[in-house]
Amino acid sequence: MKRMALMGWSLGVALLMGAILLVIDNDEVPEKKRFLPALQYGSEKLVTVEVVNPANDSVIYAERVENGWVDKHSGRTIEIMPLANLVQQLAHAKVIAAETSLPRNYESLDMLPPGEGKGSAWRVSLKSAGGYEKDILLGGLDSQRGGQFVRMADDASVYVLDRVIGLPEQASTWLK
Repeated sequence: MKRMALMGWSLGVALLMGAILLVIDNDEVPEKKRFLPALQYGSEKLVTVEVVNPANDSVIYAERVENGWVDKHSGRTIEIMPLANLVQQLAHAKVIAAETSLPRNYESLDMLPPGEGKGSAWRVSLKSAGGYEKDILLGGLDSQRGGQFVRMADDASVYVLDRVIGLPEQASTWLK
């Protein structure tokens, strides 16, 4: 009888420890699902951010200078808030689903590279002094899940983000 009680108690302790470890692991899961985890922690100081529209026109090309950010096209100072909001949205965006890795599906998801006609995506290029470089394609909206289609320019896999990333339609929204 004592042996059965001891086995039951041991099993209960083991299950409790497993549950605690599962909770600890689950705290880390959201970080693993971030689309750009290195950007999340700010470990990379960005030096350029370029936004290219589906027609392959560079809407904004922000370059960090000593006292802020400047648009390389116009030489005008960039408002920090729209730029900061874009980077923050990308840093916090999580992948909620894998959609496809078949290029034949890109057009219907607006995931073709910019300038390739109907179904082209927006491109956001991020670069840091430390060598961090990401070319992100942001496509159409996923009406079923409420997010946005996304992929890295050099990767065939398309994912769905948990949000829609706000992009500037024109440079004037970003310029002082």
